[in-house]
Amino acid sequence: MARSETWAQLGAELRSVRTLAGLSQRDVVRLTGISQSSVSRLERGDALPSRAERSPG
Repeated sequence: MARSETWAQLGAELRSVRTLAGLSQRDVVRLTGISQSSVSRLERGDALPSRAERSPG
């Protein structure tokens, strides 16, 4: 599987978990401090989390 396919699959999983939890992207932004554009890129599979986004609290 190509990297872009893997990223797209990860993004789809993130979106699925978010929606199953009843959260909007805005909710994720508020809860995590990650920007709206980053959340969107992650869910589209256009990017992986940056080091800062992966680091706990």
